[in-house]
Amino acid sequence: MPRLTFPKATAMIRFTPLTILSALTLAAGSAAQQLATYDPAATPDQEYAASPCAGPGQMVVADLVSRPASSEWWRGAIAADNHNQWLYYATGNPAHGIQRVSFAGIGTGILPTTFATPPGFNQITGMVVDPSDSLGDTLFITNGEYIAQYHAPSGTYVEGPFAKPIESGLITGLGINPFSGRLWTVDSSTTMQSRFVTGGHWSAPQVPAVAVPIRATGISFCNTEGTAPYVSYWDGTVLNVQTGATIPFLSAYGSVRHHRGLAFVGIVTTLIGSGGGGGGGGGSSTGSQEDPRVRVENGFMAGNDDTRIAVDSPLGIALLGIDFNPTLPSGISLPGFSGLLLLNPASTVLQLVGPGTTQVPFSLVGVPPGIAFRSQAVGVTNGLSFGDAIHFVTHL
Repeated sequence: MPRLTFPKATAMIRFTPLTILSALTLAAGSAAQQLATYDPAATPDQEYAASPCAGPGQMVVADLVSRPASSEWWRGAIAADNHNQWLYYATGNPAHGIQRVSFAGIGTGILPTTFATPPGFNQITGMVVDPSDSLGDTLFITNGEYIAQYHAPSGTYVEGPFAKPIESGLITGLGINPFSGRLWTVDSSTTMQSRFVTGGHWSAPQVPAVAVPIRATGISFCNTEGTAPYVSYWDGTVLNVQTGATIPFLSAYGSVRHHRGLAFVGIVTTLIGSGGGGGGGGGSSTGSQEDPRVRVENGFMAGNDDTRIAVDSPLGIALLGIDFNPTLPSGISLPGFSGLLLLNPASTVLQLVGPGTTQVPFSLVGVPPGIAFRSQAVGVTNGLSFGDAIHFVTHL
């Protein structure tokens, strides 16, 4: 799987004891997000792809365990529950139902949970998780003509099905703007409408401010800052429909990536950095079994009071570093160290941890969305060996 490459450092680390981090110590970080698309027609298997909306990096691609794609281009959807860290996806064929897999299970081959398609739906062309359900079990789903608020585990409707007042084409995507609390639709001609998630009147139809391709397939919003919607297209384009700014998604196995949906996914990005060559788990995917490994537990939504940075140090004591302003453009090798440093020494604090697994509380209470953090560990007992770094950005 390709990995994102992010900044690294050029000077000695400032060794500052770190216990419980609070919002008072935060420095502004770069706004970024990950938008994920779904290409169930890719071979040899169905695909999920995530690309950063802002900031440096390359696309991340991971296979999903699913079923054969539907033949019609408008069928298929993807949705993310960022609070509970679940990814929903559907080929659009009603017989295939709706799949759900944990973020940690993406690309691992783990079998997803499958829910039934809403009763009476002859296809699924778009869906988005209902933010009012803290369990993440309720979605807004469309078959292109009607929209329903659907509780997937019980297979029952919460609201609907209901139709939009204006139709200029098949509804092919649903999205929710977390900053306004509005549910948005996009149809095949990129005509958009919105209403509050809780109900009310639909807005007048809206059209893009820039020229766009044909066959829109999905719509999503940046969850780190309020912006115009991004729309995905069957020809592989993903763009901001007000500015025309595009998000590059690499082709699927040498062919066009035929997006079948678009969703914001608040997921940790694993960066290179480890000096080893084996396979590490728990958030790091390169490096040897001896390298320390860092991961984020319990999510990193803005305001979360129970985020934890965990480090696994299998061979002894390690230093866990958290960078509060990850802005440097490249990484460096330090004399006597194995691997690359990806932290900014001027904005990094560290704590001795290990051996074994250590969890460091990381309060995000009062922290707004769009603040970036990076974390990396170096084994002290094991010859000063860097593990892979991870990068994440607070979101709504």
